[in-house]
Amino acid sequence: MQTDACILFDEGAHKSFITETLVCDLHVQRTGTVSLHIAACGEKNDKLRHVDTATISYSCEFEHPVTASEQFDISMLIGADKYCDVIQDKVIRGDRHTAVKSKT
Repeated sequence: MQTDACILFDEGAHKSFITETLVCDLHVQRTGTVSLHIAACGEKNDKLRHVDTATISYSCEFEHPVTASEQFDISMLIGADKYCDVIQDKVIRGDRHTAVKSKT
C-alpha cells in the first residue's frame, strides 16, 4: 500500500505517531495498546492516554517545499525513536531552504 503523507520530523518527541486517517489509508493492522503520558501542544500538564500501536515501514521522497504561506495537515510525526533511521548527519545548503540528507 502506498500514499502521500506530510511528515513532521521532531527529534524532541520521544515517540512517533501517525493519524487515524493515515492508518486507514494504509490499512495498518494494530498490534496492541500502550499507556503514555502525553502533553500535546498548548497543554501545561501531561495526560494519561491509551493509544494503539502498530509497526509500519516507510520510504520518504521529499518533494514538498514549505513556505510560511502554505497550510497542510501533518499525518505522521517522526520522533527521536525513529529520527536517526531516516535522517543522516549532513546538511545540504541551498538558495531558499536548508535540508538534511536522508537515508532514502
